Amino acid sequence: MRNILELTTVRRACGLALAGLAAAAATATPANETALEEVTVSAARREQSLQDVPMAVTVFGADEIRTRGLAGIGSIGQRVPGLAISQPTRNSTNFSLRGAGSLVRNPGLDQPTALFVDEVYVGQGSAIEFDLFDIERVEVLRGPQGTLYGKNVVGGAVNVITRQPTAEPRALFEVTAGRFGRLDANGVVSGGLGSEALSGQLAFSHRSSDGYTTNLITGNNAEQEDTSSVRGKLRYQPSDGVDITATIQYARDKSTGIERVLRGDTLDFVGELPNDHTAVTNEDGRYDRELLALSLHGVFETAWGKLTSVTGYRDNDNRFFDGDNDGTPLTLVHFLYQLDDARQWSQELRLSGSSERFDWVAGLYYLNVEFAQNDAVQIAGAPGSLASIVLTNRLGVNGAIERFGQDITTDSYAVFGQLDYRLTPELKLSVGGRYTYEEKSGNTYCASIGQQCLAIYDVAVSRNWSAFTPRVGLEYKPVDSALLYATASKGFKSGGFMTGYPTPVGVDSAFAPEYAWNYELGLKSRWLDDRLQLNVAAFHTEYTDMQVRQVTGTGTLLAGNAGSAKAEGIELESVLSPVAGLRLFATYGYLDATYQRFVLQGANYSGNRMLLSPEHSVSAGISYDWQVGSGGSLSLSSDYQYKSKVYFGPENDESSADDLSGVLNASLTYTRPDERWEVSVWGRNLGDSRDYVQASNLGFFYQPAAAFLGKTRSTVAGRLTPPLTWGVTFRWKL
Repeated sequence: MRNILELTTVRRACGLALAGLAAAAATATPANETALEEVTVSAARREQSLQDVPMAVTVFGADEIRTRGLAGIGSIGQRVPGLAISQPTRNSTNFSLRGAGSLVRNPGLDQPTALFVDEVYVGQGSAIEFDLFDIERVEVLRGPQGTLYGKNVVGGAVNVITRQPTAEPRALFEVTAGRFGRLDANGVVSGGLGSEALSGQLAFSHRSSDGYTTNLITGNNAEQEDTSSVRGKLRYQPSDGVDITATIQYARDKSTGIERVLRGDTLDFVGELPNDHTAVTNEDGRYDRELLALSLHGVFETAWGKLTSVTGYRDNDNRFFDGDNDGTPLTLVHFLYQLDDARQWSQELRLSGSSERFDWVAGLYYLNVEFAQNDAVQIAGAPGSLASIVLTNRLGVNGAIERFGQDITTDSYAVFGQLDYRLTPELKLSVGGRYTYEEKSGNTYCASIGQQCLAIYDVAVSRNWSAFTPRVGLEYKPVDSALLYATASKGFKSGGFMTGYPTPVGVDSAFAPEYAWNYELGLKSRWLDDRLQLNVAAFHTEYTDMQVRQVTGTGTLLAGNAGSAKAEGIELESVLSPVAGLRLFATYGYLDATYQRFVLQGANYSGNRMLLSPEHSVSAGISYDWQVGSGGSLSLSSDYQYKSKVYFGPENDESSADDLSGVLNASLTYTRPDERWEVSVWGRNLGDSRDYVQASNLGFFYQPAAAFLGKTRSTVAGRLTPPLTWGVTFRWKL
C-alpha cells in the first residue's frame, strides 16, 4: 500500500510539473526578455556555461539561495535528484549521491561524496553543515569526479563558492525573525582599500532559535540554535594577469538540545509514545564547535598558460556532550562526549590553457590531515531487554561506560591532467586521468569493555593505497543550443580503519579501497528561443568493495566492504520562462541502487537496496515577479520536494525507513523601486510533515528479549526534518 501511495505521489507531482510547463509553453510569447540567463560554473576547473559542461550538475545561485531560503548545506539535499543527506546530529552530516553514501564518522574512513569550499577539500562530516550566507553559488556534481578533484569523489562533489570582494562599494544587512524564537542577523561590506589593486570584504552571520521539539522530561526544547561566523577576504589585482585572494573564516556553534523522537510500538517503561513535536530524553545534549579556516587562492597568467594555486588550512574542533541517542527517560545509549579534533592543510597547483583545437589542464595535489576522535558512551539495557541479559552475562552488571577512539594521519598525493581535443567544430574528445597515492597511519583503541568493545586494546595501524582513475568522453554539439555527451569515468575512495571495532584483530585488518566505474549519457539543451532549458542524464555505475557500515542485531557497530553494488537511473532538470517575470522549474530522478554481493559477519545483504538511495526524487516550483505601485516589485516563490523511501542501513529495516513525504515552501517579497531594501514573508514545510533524517532501531536495548528476537515489537529513535516554520526577513543594501 505504501508503495502505491509513493508511486501515486510521484505521478501527481510529475504530472503537475509537466502540465505547468506545457501550459506555460503554449501561452508563451517569443519576447527576448523572457530568455533564461546564462549560468557560469567551474565544475570542470574552468569558467564555463552550465550548458557547455559535459556532466550532470545542479547549480544554486545567490538569488535562488536567498529566495528559496536555503540556510545550510542540509537544505540542498532535498532539491537535487538522487541526493540524500543524513544528519543524526549537527556535527555529523553524511551525503549519499547516486547510491554512494556512508554513515561512518571516524578518522579512518572517508565520505564518498566530497565537499569543497572555494576549491579546498573538506573531509570531516562535522565541518560540513554551515551557514550559506554571502555565497555566490553551490554546484552539485553528480557521479565520480576522480580526474580533476581531490580525494574521495566516488559519488560526486559539492562545490561551495563564496563571493569575491569588489572594488565598488557594496553593503548588505539582513535581519530575520520567525517562529520558535528565530532571530538571525547577517551582513557584508565590501569595497576598495585605498588602491585600485586592493579590495576587501567582511561578512558575518548569527543564527539563533529557541528550538522546536519540547523535551517533556527536562522541560527544555531540543534543536536550539546558536551559531556565529565571520569571514574576511582580501583581494589583490596588481595587473590583468594576477589575481590573489586571501580568506580567513571563524565559526562557533554553541547550540543545545538533540532531538530524538520515538516511533513504533510502546515501551513498557515509557507507555504511550509522545507525538512528533515532543521527546522524552533524560539529557538535552549540547554542542561546542569551533572552526578556523584559512585559504590563499592565486591565479597567474603566464607564457605557458594560467597557473592556479590553492592553499588551504582548516582547524575543526568538534565537541558534543550529553547526547541521549536512545530517546527515552532511561540511560540506555547515552554519549557522554564525542570529541573530534581535525587539522588539515592542502596544496593544489594547476596549469591550464587552450588553443584553436585544444583545452588542457594539468596539476599536482597534496593533502595532510591529522584527525583524532575520542568517544565515551554509557550503555545499559531496559529491564528484561536482550541488552540487559547480554551485558549482565558479559560484565556481571547491566551497564558499562565504553571509551574508544582513533588518531589517524593521512597523506594524499596526486598528479592529474585532462585534454580536450576538437575533432571537428561540432565534435570533441576528452581524455583525462589522475594517479593518487595515499597512506594512513596512527592508532585505534578501546579503553573499556562493553557492548561495542569486547576487549581492551590500543593498536597501531598503517596502510597505503594507490589508484589510477581515468576519464574519457565525447561531446557532440549539432546546434549551439544542444550538447550531447557520453562519458566513462572511474572513482576511487581510499581504504581505512573502523574505530571501536569489537576486537583488535578486526582493527588491524584495514578496509579495502572503494572503486566505481560510471557510464553516462547526457543532453544539455535549450529550446523556444532560450526560454526552455532541459537537461537529461542517464547513468550506470558499478561499485567494487563499497565501504558500508552496519549495526548488528545485537547492537554492535561493524563495517566492511560490499563485494559489488550497482546504481543506475535517469535524471531530468527543466526550467521554463514562458513570459517576462515567470519562472517554472521541475526535476525528477529515478535511482535503482542495490548491493549485488554483500556478506558481512555471516549476514547476507545481497539484493538489498543501498542505504540513503531514494528510488524517486521530485522537485517542482514557480517564481513570479511583477511591478506594483510606483515602480516597486513583488516576487512570489514556491517550491515542492518529494523523495521516496530511504533505508538507513544495508539490512533494509522497514521500521526505521522513511521518505521525504512532501515539503512545500513559499515566500512573498516586496522590493522598493530603488532596490535599496526589501521585505520577505516566508513559510517552510507548510504541510508540517516530519520525516526522519536519521533513524535507529534500538529494540535490542528497549524491548523485552522475546519480543525483540521474535520481531513482534519495534521502536525507533531518530531526528526529524524541521516542522512548519514561518518568519519575516528585512534586507537593506547599499
